[in-house]
Amino acid sequence: MSWSDHWRDTQPTPEGRQIADAFKKLRSEAGMTQEDVARKIDMTLSGYRPYEQGRRQLRTEQIPMFARAFRVSVEHLSASLGLSTAATHDIRIAECADILGQLEGEPPEVADTILRWLRESVEIARMSRLGRTN
Repeated sequence: MSWSDHWRDTQPTPEGRQIADAFKKLRSEAGMTQEDVARKIDMTLSGYRPYEQGRRQLRTEQIPMFARAFRVSVEHLSASLGLSTAATHDIRIAECADILGQLEGEPPEVADTILRWLRESVEIARMSRLGRTN
């Protein structure tokens, strides 16, 4: 691959520019440096910087982690990124996984209670969607 091919491959995409603009704004509003954000998400500065350069795409499962780092809600970050409501389901699943991931070190009964509540909530939502309420 020639240098010009490599450079073209690393040019920001429109989606990448939107991520970069949103991250810069949110970071600035939170009064943080790039190093602060990188540390909060357990990433190196060289791993985080491409997001603010528009050269790295954001995965859905990363949205809750970045929202927490910027001290905003998942909904606020999603809106800042211009994500459609069609992405909401995947974002909610990622948010649940993120919350469950934060249970490390908690007593087992805490995780058991949260998982039981989650199972019950899913069942209630399914029954409600099917029109079967008790």
